[in-house]
Amino acid sequence: MPNPDTTSKAKSHHLSYGSARRNPLLTFLRAHKLLSATSISIIAIAITWSYSASLRGSVAARIDVARGHYEVHSFGLPARWRPQYAQLLHDRYGIQLRIIAGCVVSQSEVDYTAVSYDAAIRHFGHNIFSECATDARKAYEKSLAAQPNSTE
Repeated sequence: MPNPDTTSKAKSHHLSYGSARRNPLLTFLRAHKLLSATSISIIAIAITWSYSASLRGSVAARIDVARGHYEVHSFGLPARWRPQYAQLLHDRYGIQLRIIAGCVVSQSEVDYTAVSYDAAIRHFGHNIFSECATDARKAYEKSLAAQPNSTE
């Protein structure tokens, strides 16, 4: 006749987290449910945030344009006449040129600028950006020619 004490211990051991006892990760996750859920949520948010950059940039630009606020983000190696260009955009068309980055820029900033750029061209009826860039470059070159040569 089997011993009732050993039989009940074997059954209770078998019914408790059998596979979790063999896998310490499952044991930890079951013991720390709130921590596990929080960690998984943070990872999911981080992944979603990075993949939604394009959407975030274009939505932000559309909201600004709907409010009548035209802004273009500048990034990359700047032209020497960028200050004149920014002034012309502001004075002629009320567009703010905002310098946001060097050569490394997020997708949300690229998409913001694309949406805002296209909306400004539609609103004003022509490519105001190339117009202002050409005029700014000419003004810059004229100011250089007017300066005495400092190398002599």
